[in-house]
Amino acid sequence: FYHLIKAWNKLEKSTSHSVKLIIKCRKDILLSSHKVKSILDSSKNIDIFDEYIDDMSEFYNKIDFFVLSSIDEGFGMVVPEAMSFSKGCIVTNNVGASFLVENETNGYVIPHSDYNALNEAFIKVLECKKNVKIMGENSRKIYQKYLINRKTNIEEFKNIFREL
Repeated sequence: FYHLIKAWNKLEKSTSHSVKLIIKCRKDILLSSHKVKSILDSSKNIDIFDEYIDDMSEFYNKIDFFVLSSIDEGFGMVVPEAMSFSKGCIVTNNVGASFLVENETNGYVIPHSDYNALNEAFIKVLECKKNVKIMGENSRKIYQKYLINRKTNIEEFKNIFREL
């Protein structure tokens, strides 16, 4: 979370927009890093959402855009989940699901560990609110296409195994 929080802190200092970062994470884990804690202490617009969520629509209805800034991540099911809620996504190139994000179509793929690139993506999102809605709609379309392809692939695999 260090790069995410550092990029957000930089954004807060450079924008006049009203912005808020909502982090879904256990607070004790987040605050265990002294570097993260010191940045959090200087940021005014970061909320940590560390409660169990029974219905994820509650979380996704609170956000305009989704960010997965992992340095190393497997597939990252939260990316298609966010897309299913019509949210544009900012992800790093080390997120396995980054193939679902098309730059400037439904979000941005940035280099991992690059808080400046993340900050630039934040600025692009803020500069045009209309694009946030369009990117969200595009995310939903890409997600639906991904689901159809996935179901087709599963059926193809089943047929192959039946033939064996």
